[in-house]
Amino acid sequence: MVDILKRIRQTDCPVGGEADGVSLPRDYGRSLTYIIDTLMHVLDSFDERLVVLRDNYAALCPERGLSDEVAIELANWECEDMDQVEDISATLSELVSTATRARNRMLRVGRNIDGLIGMESGGGDIEHIADLGLNVTTRQDKNLAALAYMINSGVVSYRHRTIKLDSEARKDVAISWRRVISQLVIEMQYAQDILQYADDFLDTEEFSRIVQGWGSRGRGSRGIPDVIEDLIKWYRCWIGPLGWVVDLVGNALADVPDPGPRWTTGKILSP
Repeated sequence: MVDILKRIRQTDCPVGGEADGVSLPRDYGRSLTYIIDTLMHVLDSFDERLVVLRDNYAALCPERGLSDEVAIELANWECEDMDQVEDISATLSELVSTATRARNRMLRVGRNIDGLIGMESGGGDIEHIADLGLNVTTRQDKNLAALAYMINSGVVSYRHRTIKLDSEARKDVAISWRRVISQLVIEMQYAQDILQYADDFLDTEEFSRIVQGWGSRGRGSRGIPDVIEDLIKWYRCWIGPLGWVVDLVGNALADVPDPGPRWTTGKILSP
């Protein structure tokens, strides 16, 4: 499961961007950063036109009706009035902010994943696992044993041949991952609500032209609803596997293997 998470982080659904030291440039089009960059481009392009639209609208008394310039611009965005235009700007801005917060949080989660020990990929300090006198022979067994010690916050003293384990560590790990999943679910549900809004108000030729003119990267005809669907897929890509991790920690992962007879084990009782 850890190996699957590492693959998701690196290639399947990467966070991306300069701060992500794991994902590759070739996978940028599948990254959360690509989605954010696309939405930012749409928002910036829309707000540039909105500034002019506000100035032209303010130059007239509303009682005199809309000028030709304002009427044409509203028609371009398929908006009925200025209130609808302002609402679109605020909605896009909040969507970008939400996705950006997810990126910052998932970069931290990604660094935690990098430190986990996979059955195939290894990681962490597994070189001395054999020194504990465990009945492990294959590399996969050593990696799994090392992961069990890591999740249980095992503190090994090779000098005194003692091992101390945090009695609450496994529960705390499961709780922390559940919090990550909960936040992702909340944000995915928000994106699903925005998708309906996008279908109603943002699925226009003008918005599609902006999206396709910036970075469709050969994906054919695309608009804002397609970009939001990509965001929802990115959330789903993480939510399922992280749920498996919670199950692994809480149920599937074996207890810390007993060390050899010359070792002493004990519990670090959490306060």
